Amino acid sequence: MLKALFKDVDQDDSGKISLHEMAAFAKMCLPGKKRMAEKKAGRILAEMDRKGYDGVDLGEWMTFFEHMYEGKKEDAVTAAIIKLRDHFKA
Repeated sequence: MLKALFKDVDQDDSGKISLHEMAAFAKMCLPGKKRMAEKKAGRILAEMDRKGYDGVDLGEWMTFFEHMYEGKKEDAVTAAIIKLRDHFKA
């Protein structure tokens, strides 16, 4: 499911998530809160992009979410990811 979410966010299919793509995703998750979404997108992207220069690749994406959901029940993780993916279906 995380790979599918990555593909949803990677709008240009480049294999990397740019700041623009992350901001677009954050705006979907936080409707009506454009400035907050842009700030959060920048912070999250910086945290995910361990190399710090080329956007977030699938490996960095997976590592970020594995740490974020560490210790959580699988059902809760699945529900959280489904909720994130639902933003693309709206």
